[in-house]
Amino acid sequence: MKIKQTIIFLVSLLVSMNVMAEEATTDSVAQGESQLATDITASLIIAEPANDLYGGFGHCAIRMQCPSHDMDYCFSYSLEYTLKNQFDFFNGTGRGVFQPMATSDFLMEYDGTHRGVKEYVLNLNLDEKRLLWQRLDENVKNGPSTKYNYLTTNCSSMCVLTIYQAMQNESIMYGELPPELTGTYRDFVIGEGEPGSWSQLFWTTILGAMGDEYGNLETKLSPRWVTKVWGKSKIVNDSTKEMRPVFLGEPKALYDDHLEIPPTVITPVLVFSILIFLSLLFSVLQLRGKCRKAVRTYDIVLLIGQTLAGLVVFYMCFLSQHESAHYNPQVIALNPLPLIGFLVALKKPNAKFGFALCYTLMLVAYLVVSIFNPQTMLAHVLGAVALLIRSAVIAYCERKRMRQVENS
Repeated sequence: MKIKQTIIFLVSLLVSMNVMAEEATTDSVAQGESQLATDITASLIIAEPANDLYGGFGHCAIRMQCPSHDMDYCFSYSLEYTLKNQFDFFNGTGRGVFQPMATSDFLMEYDGTHRGVKEYVLNLNLDEKRLLWQRLDENVKNGPSTKYNYLTTNCSSMCVLTIYQAMQNESIMYGELPPELTGTYRDFVIGEGEPGSWSQLFWTTILGAMGDEYGNLETKLSPRWVTKVWGKSKIVNDSTKEMRPVFLGEPKALYDDHLEIPPTVITPVLVFSILIFLSLLFSVLQLRGKCRKAVRTYDIVLLIGQTLAGLVVFYMCFLSQHESAHYNPQVIALNPLPLIGFLVALKKPNAKFGFALCYTLMLVAYLVVSIFNPQTMLAHVLGAVALLIRSAVIAYCERKRMRQVENS
C-alpha cells in the first residue's frame, strides 16, 4: 500500500502547483507552467447507503482524473477495516486517511451490492483542481493523522473540508437549508437513520453531550445531504462576487442501481414493548412464588443484554477519547452496576437488595431526566421501564426475604 501511495504521489506532482523548491519532496517533475496538465477533472462520488451499521449513511469520495497522464483515482477517507481499527473507533483513537484507489477498483467494491453510485463533477477552476489533488496527495503521504470522529471527521466531511482548502479566494454560498442541518448534532443523527431502526437507536445511544451542540454546517454534509445542498448552492468569487454552480451539469450514474432497504419490522419499540410485558409477567410470577427457574432465566437474559450495552456506553463515556460520546445521559441506565451487583450477590446474598435498590433509583432518575429531554427516543424510555420493573420487584422481594430472616 505504501509503495502504491508513493507512486501516486510522485506521478501526481505533474498536476500539482507545488513548484517551489522548499515545498517539494522530490526533484521537480514538471518544468514550468507549460508542462502542467490542464485536463483535470474533480468530482464527488456518492454511494447509496447499505443495509448495515457501517455503511448505513452511504459513502463519499473524491475522484481525480487526468486523461493526458492516464490517471483516474478515487480518494476515500476512512479507517481501514481491521479489528484494531474497530476497537480504536470505540476508543476514539482511530485515525483516518485518504486512501487512493484506481476508480475501476473502487467501483468494483460496489459490484453486486445493488448500491447506486453517482458522480457529481465539481465546478472548480484549474488552479483549485490542481491544489485539491496536491492536498489529497499530502494526506496520503502523511498517513493516518486525523482523529476519526463519526460526527465531525468522517468520509463526507473530510471531502468537504479538503475541497474547501483548495478553493482560492472563493467560498460557497448556501441557500435554504433543511432543519436536519440547522439543528443540533442529535437532530442530525436522528434524521440520518431510518426512523425507528436499530441503526438509529445505536448512534443516538452512544451520542453524548456533544449531540446538543449545533456545530458547523460542513460537518453535517453527509453523503445524503452534500449533493442536495451543494446542488442548490453557488461558488462565489470573494473579489469579483461572480457566482457559478458548485456542480457542472447533471450527475452521472456509475452504477445505475438502487438497493431497496426493507423497513424494519422488528423495531426497538416493538422489542422493548415485549420486554415490558415479559417483565410484568415474570414479576407477577415472582411475587406469587411461581416458576422461579423461568424468572431467573429471564433475569439472566435481561442482564446479559443490559451488560453488553452498558459496558459499551460506560466505556465510551468515561474511558474512551471519543469526545462525541462523553457526558452521555444514557450511562445512568446503561452501566455495569447490575453486573457488579449480580457477581457480589453470589457470595453475599444480602448485598443484592442494596444493588437492586440503587439501580432502581438510577432508572427513576433517568426517566425523570428523559421527561425534560425532548430528543429522548421512545425506545430508550421503554427499555428503561422494562429494566425498572424487574429491578424494583427484585429489590422488594429481597427486602421481604431479609425481614423474614430477621424475624425467624
